[in-house]
Amino acid sequence: FDGLGLLVTEGFRHIIEIARQSVPDGYGNSFFWVKPKRLVPLHLVREIPGRMTFKGEEITPLDEAAVVRAVEALSDKGVRCIGVCLMHGYANDAHERRVGEIIAKHFPDLFVSLSSVVLPEYREYERAMTTLIDVMVKPYCQRYLTRAAEKVSSKGIGPSLLIMQSNGGVVSDKAAAARPVTMLLSGPAAGVLGATHMAELAGFEDILTLDVGGTSTDVSLTEKLVPNLTSHSLVENYPVKTPMLDIATIGTGGGSLAWVDDYGGLKVGPQSSGADPGPICYGRGGRQPAVTDAAVVLG
Repeated sequence: FDGLGLLVTEGFRHIIEIARQSVPDGYGNSFFWVKPKRLVPLHLVREIPGRMTFKGEEITPLDEAAVVRAVEALSDKGVRCIGVCLMHGYANDAHERRVGEIIAKHFPDLFVSLSSVVLPEYREYERAMTTLIDVMVKPYCQRYLTRAAEKVSSKGIGPSLLIMQSNGGVVSDKAAAARPVTMLLSGPAAGVLGATHMAELAGFEDILTLDVGGTSTDVSLTEKLVPNLTSHSLVENYPVKTPMLDIATIGTGGGSLAWVDDYGGLKVGPQSSGADPGPICYGRGGRQPAVTDAAVVLG
């Protein structure tokens, strides 16, 4: 992602480079697994002098001049979105809050997310990644939600605009724009809630929901009419730690294309027909069969 930078405590520049030692599918896969591309290249990670203990006690004052220099250097390199993840910011957010104030004063056009706001919990890697994903989508979410709120207001619809969250709840448009990472799986979450309501009307308490969209399929388990919750998820192999409904997502949907590999094996996706031209059955000029076409043929 272009334009993304990270500020960390001095001596901890390699937080997202080191990541975790765990390997998906067990250590037997360690010979083949490659860590996902870093959201922020190392040259766009800057260290800030200043340190808190895990108890929230300051042992090294924040170097405010260094903050200005670091952000200025990032800005000169084209960075427009900055994540701030300082050691033990969850125990004492004073340094992070001050960094946010300095950036707002000297670089008002930059977008900033503080880990102490996004995820005030220990474990620096997950906190840094969740903060980076939050600030990465913040410009788009803020613009979109601002326009949506203005449109709703101009139509005189309701007292306010409420936005679905990944945990199944709703918040105001301003609250959602301030922490957009909480909306990552909000669409699938709404689908689970809708299916749970329909199950209740039909007299079922335990259901398995299947939500097939154009590019993805979402599966979730609801027990006793209560959807399961989790606080850990992976988005494109990047860890995200925020409360959300427990939904398993695969990158195959109704628009996913079927194809045959060099060995004669049938494959589905990740290529997609999209909405235009879409699957062949749309009659818009699509030439490759998609999952939707298979459903039509099967009746």
